[in-house]
Amino acid sequence: AVIALAAIRENFQASWPNRPPDLTLEVLRIELDGPEVTSYWRCHSPAFEAPVDGRDRYWIRDGLITRLEVDFL
Repeated sequence: AVIALAAIRENFQASWPNRPPDLTLEVLRIELDGPEVTSYWRCHSPAFEAPVDGRDRYWIRDGLITRLEVDFL
């Protein structure tokens, strides 16, 4: 689980240069199921009319993200 969380953190940090202004990301819940990690989150930014909720599904192998699906809820 720690390796999966490190891989997720690296993925988010890699996307930071393209973030909306004053973005904050609130992690609501993380679910672990074998090699699959699902995180539910909420983004806040003045660029959005309202907070944006989403879900990321990661597949982890050998400490690396092998697949990522992002859904907006």
